[in-house]
Amino acid sequence: MNILYVESSRSWGGQEYRTCLEINWLNAHGHQAWLVCNPSSQVHSKASELGTRLVTMPLRRRIDPLCSWRLWRFCRQNQVDLLKAYSSKDHWICLPLYLCGIPLSRARCITDPIGSKGRAFVFKHGCSQIVAPTKASSF
Repeated sequence: MNILYVESSRSWGGQEYRTCLEINWLNAHGHQAWLVCNPSSQVHSKASELGTRLVTMPLRRRIDPLCSWRLWRFCRQNQVDLLKAYSSKDHWICLPLYLCGIPLSRARCITDPIGSKGRAFVFKHGCSQIVAPTKASSF
């Protein structure tokens, strides 16, 4: 399976570390996985230290047609089977690709309620699945 993770965060923390470990595990077990991140971010430097397979591109805004096109082109060239997003911004960056037919998995690692009906709509209809790796879920 070919999986593309999108991480627009500029800082390094537990979520980013866990994502790199997951990507490295997948690559070590016969899959192809990549992390897309900002070239000048802490995520890029730390992921490089961990040996994570990286794709760098500016991930500045939630809605960026040029970024979406670059991601789509990468997905097409590398036969990506699944996109994985964690944050709301990452989700919005991937949404055009999902609408073009590439499955999108959204991780939700917090137990806070989703909130507004608009956000709930995006969770319900804007991705293929939601992964909640917590003991409690607010869905």
